[in-house]
Amino acid sequence: MIQTNTSKKVKEFMKLQQNKIDSWNINVPETFFDNEEKEKVNTMILILKTILINSRDVLYAINTLNREKNTAGITILLKTLIENTVDIKYARYFYEKSNLEEVSNVIEKSETYMFGKSVKKKANQVFDSIDIKGKKSNEKSTTIYEEYKFMCKIAHPDFNQLYSIVRNKPTNYPSDTPLDVVINDKLAKLTLEDKIFASLEHKIIMTLRDKLVQIIDTAVNELGNEVTTRYRDTDEVEFDINNGILLPSLTKKGIENVENRQSYN
Repeated sequence: MIQTNTSKKVKEFMKLQQNKIDSWNINVPETFFDNEEKEKVNTMILILKTILINSRDVLYAINTLNREKNTAGITILLKTLIENTVDIKYARYFYEKSNLEEVSNVIEKSETYMFGKSVKKKANQVFDSIDIKGKKSNEKSTTIYEEYKFMCKIAHPDFNQLYSIVRNKPTNYPSDTPLDVVINDKLAKLTLEDKIFASLEHKIIMTLRDKLVQIIDTAVNELGNEVTTRYRDTDEVEFDINNGILLPSLTKKGIENVENRQSYN
């Protein structure tokens, strides 16, 4: 599993993604790749790098707040990281379905949402659907969007957080003390030093960061796979991809032609 729990590991993760993305932008003749398609890929690369740069800074900040056990602050950042993860996952679908003008408009036009669609719509398009208890049978959702809604709820204070504070606030009362007595005492002693979340809750929320990083890594690979299908193999050169990195290679005939040219020279 990829780890991003230190600044060094975040840098290594981002360097891996950059190596993948940069390999797609090979300056090849039109024999191998249509020029308009190359422009489209290069535009997608700009979009993807922009999202990843933002994600890098979010991961740095999450690690800082994790050292302080600032769970509420982390959820605000996880909300952004989920948005970025959905966008990176959606990028392959968008690239596959869009023409050059549509891809260029993502950069040229000011959008409320990346790719012009809400988080929910993009998530529904590229993540597996799940059934939500209480939802209408014809309304679908996804695990990542439900996690997004949960992060949004935590990021904005409500009385559910007050219940959480009271629940996690320690008490010296005996176990047989009436619950209303304990609660009233905790409310009376509420301070700005009280924590919203217990240590276990913090650890559970932090696992979401690791899950999102895995999705991002896989999604970048998937976009690389789609880009690779646009390259045209010839009897001399073939194009393949390994872990997101595009790998051009000479065929047997290509090697023979190179050797013949070297011998001629």
